[in-house]
Amino acid sequence: MILDTLENYAIYTSLHPGLQQFFEAFKQCNPAQYPQGKAHLKGEDAFLIFKEYESKDTKDALMEAHNQYWDIMYMVEGEETVYVKPRKQLKTIVQEYMESGDAMLAELDEDCTPVRLSAGQFLILFPEDAHCPERECTKKQQVKKIIGKLRFAK
Repeated sequence: MILDTLENYAIYTSLHPGLQQFFEAFKQCNPAQYPQGKAHLKGEDAFLIFKEYESKDTKDALMEAHNQYWDIMYMVEGEETVYVKPRKQLKTIVQEYMESGDAMLAELDEDCTPVRLSAGQFLILFPEDAHCPERECTKKQQVKKIIGKLRFAK
């Protein structure tokens, strides 16, 4: 897991040749003209999902983890808590990994680490990083967030 501000993105571009395109898209995002839906950067190998929602409490929340994609989250407006825990330490799996959705699901454990994702920050989550996004920090609030999906395995 990596949490940082967009101004420091160049430190991380050597991790994967596809990362640069995500940071360029994040830099161009304007909250006043925020798009909706999905935008392909390189077909299904690299794409963006533009989300706008109200953050939620942790009731009935589930952790997720992926095998094929890295998640690169960029907070455009607002803030939320993303709970993170090493995938191998999850206690209760509720759905084994399904390739069709590239996800396994687990209950949110009490010992997960809360990570505050605020406007201007990005969070890179690897397959080892089970995560539960979209949770409130201190109160529910409207959020604009881009989720980048970068395939690293086929």
